[in-house]
Amino acid sequence: MEIKVLAGEASCGSCTACCSVLGIRVHPGERKLSEQGDKAPGTKCQFCLNPGGCSLYGEEDRPEVCKKYECWWLASQKTTAPMVIDLRPDKCRAVIDTDLSKQAVCINVAKYDFGVWTTNKALKNLVKVFDKQNMPVYAICGTDRRALNSEAVRRINDMEFD
Repeated sequence: MEIKVLAGEASCGSCTACCSVLGIRVHPGERKLSEQGDKAPGTKCQFCLNPGGCSLYGEEDRPEVCKKYECWWLASQKTTAPMVIDLRPDKCRAVIDTDLSKQAVCINVAKYDFGVWTTNKALKNLVKVFDKQNMPVYAICGTDRRALNSEAVRRINDMEFD
C-alpha cells in the first residue's frame, strides 16, 4: 500500500529507518535503549516495532532526541517544496540529515545498505544537486564516514593533520 503524503501532512507512515540507522545518546531520566543505555549507530532500537513504529511513543521517559527528531524528508513535508516520496528513508534506504557543525549533508545508512547512494537514483541525483551547490555530502555507516562528492573530498584534503 502506497502512503500518500501531502505538504503540511507530515508523517513517518510505516518508516522506522531512524530507529535502526542513527545512534541515540540517552540522558539521565530517559528510558535506556540498550543494556548500555545508549543505542549504537547501525543497531535497531529494542523498542522499534516494524511495522508499527516506536513502542515508547508518547511515553514520558522516551529519549528527548527521539521526541524531537525529524529527518530531512519529514521536515520537508511541512514546507512548500516537499522532498519526493522516493527520498523517504524507508524508500531510499538512507536517513538524510545534516551535520550542523560541519555544514554538511549526511546520508546515514545501515551496514547492509552501504553503497546505496551508488544504486539508488533519487540519492544519486541528490548528491549531484548538492555537489553543484558546493555542499559536502558524506555517507555515514556506524562510525565510518565516506566523502561522496567533490566538496566533501576537498574539505578532507584541506584538513591539516598533526
